[in-house]
Amino acid sequence: SVEINETEIFNRWGELIFESYDLTYGWDGTYKGVKCPDGVYVYLLDWWDVDNRRYHTYGHITLLK
Repeated sequence: SVEINETEIFNRWGELIFESYDLTYGWDGTYKGVKCPDGVYVYLLDWWDVDNRRYHTYGHITLLK
């Protein structure tokens, strides 16, 4: 199985606004207890595959309220 080691979310200025090492704890759309504005955010996943190879996957997510 795939094991996700770390999840990071960045705002449009490249500021890290969410970080988790626990797959059961996802981003709730807030930063420091304040709701983030609608927009596009960048995510970075650090994960390992079944052959113990490490990967970094990134992309964009859109936050809508």
